[in-house]
Amino acid sequence: MDGNRLRWAWLPLTSLLLAPLQGCQQAQVAREYFRDPSPHEAYLLGLGQAGLANTALGQLWVEAAETALREALPITPPYLEDGFFGMEEPVALAYRVSLRRGQRLNVEAVVQAGDSTRLFIDLFRVGPDSARLPSRVTSAPDGESSLEYEPWADGEYVVRVQPELLRQGRYRLSLRSGGSLAFPVEGLDTDAIQSVFGDPREAGRRRHHGVDIFARRGTPALAAAPARVTRVREGGLGG
Repeated sequence: MDGNRLRWAWLPLTSLLLAPLQGCQQAQVAREYFRDPSPHEAYLLGLGQAGLANTALGQLWVEAAETALREALPITPPYLEDGFFGMEEPVALAYRVSLRRGQRLNVEAVVQAGDSTRLFIDLFRVGPDSARLPSRVTSAPDGESSLEYEPWADGEYVVRVQPELLRQGRYRLSLRSGGSLAFPVEGLDTDAIQSVFGDPREAGRRRHHGVDIFARRGTPALAAAPARVTRVREGGLGG
């Protein structure tokens, strides 16, 4: 197959994959499917180039990574764990979490060791075929101890944490999840919401198309996410 035919065969596949999604969702899915090697994958490649990947210790490291994905511990964030990595036998930790669109997952893993121990933090999405390993979604940058992710769809995910070979030390791992949007009124929380989307109006003749947050006049309104104000005005219906 020549280059032109290969290119035309590839384009419909990407279009089909991204067609049902819009805007930033398309960009996020594209980043996940067409991504660079993770630090974990690059490290494994380096082991191969050094002739260590096929050693008994290298094979144990790979097996620990795959076994962790298959046997991930189901948890519900917030989750905190303290433990110890020993260098006698390679190990990997994995945790399965349920995430919904609109949530943000934060993972932080730190090794308290005398020397700098590299940790590889990866996030995987669990697919419909339970016999297959989950597919990687994103990874913490090399040398970073934390990962943050906002899912574009509801699903089951696995967080895997693995140290490099022949390193040891005590570790602390935390996983937290919460809304990806901040509460938009200063000093208040969801208790201030007293009318929600869909509430009946005019004796049931129509539905409320908004969410009402009650606060004292003059209370500052906050941006729920990084944004730019394009218009400020008074309306006849909402004030």
